[in-house]
Amino acid sequence: MIGSGYWFNSIVVTYGYAGSGKYGWSAKAGFYDGGFANNALAASSLSTQGELTTRYVTANEPGVDKEASVEVVLAILADLTTMGIKQFEVFAPETSMKTTIIVMAQEGGPVPDEDSLVPLRELAQFLNLDIMTDFDE
Repeated sequence: MIGSGYWFNSIVVTYGYAGSGKYGWSAKAGFYDGGFANNALAASSLSTQGELTTRYVTANEPGVDKEASVEVVLAILADLTTMGIKQFEVFAPETSMKTTIIVMAQEGGPVPDEDSLVPLRELAQFLNLDIMTDFDE
């Protein structure tokens, strides 16, 4: 466990090539310590950060009743929780910042169609997260 002194505020979900002619989803979340730009060498108080990513691009599979885009987000959230890393609004409740799912397309690759974004939008609504796309829909 990393501990409760770390926070994250977004999960980036990317639509990209999964191999064998298929496209799928990957996810990542950056996390940060509570130091908020501490860089006091004399006090040995240096801020740290990290990134948690899915290892592979995961495509939907015929006959499997799971949505790859949702599963990669849930995998990241499960590991962040296990590691003790909190959503920023839980870490610092006095702020108005809300955790966001950011959907992107792999550079040079196709953009996911609107139908494929529906499960992510539903997940964001269920988890009370914001969602935004970083490509032209």
